Amino acid sequence: IERSSDGATSRSSQYTPTKKQLAALLGVVQAGARDLSPEPQAVAILDELLIALDASRATIWFQPDLARRGKLVVSRSRDGKTWYGVDGFREILLRQLIEDRVLDSESFSTAQNMLAVPFSLYGSPVGALCIEREAGPAFTSESRELLEVLLHQVPIALELAGLLSERERLQTSLQRAQKMEAVGRLAGG
Repeated sequence: IERSSDGATSRSSQYTPTKKQLAALLGVVQAGARDLSPEPQAVAILDELLIALDASRATIWFQPDLARRGKLVVSRSRDGKTWYGVDGFREILLRQLIEDRVLDSESFSTAQNMLAVPFSLYGSPVGALCIEREAGPAFTSESRELLEVLLHQVPIALELAGLLSERERLQTSLQRAQKMEAVGRLAGG
């Protein structure tokens, strides 16, 4: 982003790998601020990743508590279609990345039109991400580096969204209980 003498900002037409990484990271962080619940956050993050990596489809599998087996699986296409769940080889690939606790950068898929990588939170595997291209050039090492930079932000954003959503739910429940208590006092008095 460049500033002109009058203070207006404009995007630079030349994107170096570092600028592209920073722009994508900023997009993911800003996408996370739009809604408190994890599902809309995941959709916004996937939209940013689809644009940043020029991909046609992306899937997030987020399972912060592996013992409880509660999970969020959201897939998104470049044309704006969203579906919850994953099928076939994608499910096998993402499940394997999570359950095998593969956390190194060599865990990327070797397919030319797909990148799949696990992400962790507090050192524990909590999910995986799969990005695909239907046509066009193969993903480059620059795309992989960009994804590595973003992978640290995705689980944090989704975990924070889940915690804030839970806090809001508990706050609403507490307010209802306090109202019922007040009604009980009035009726009893």
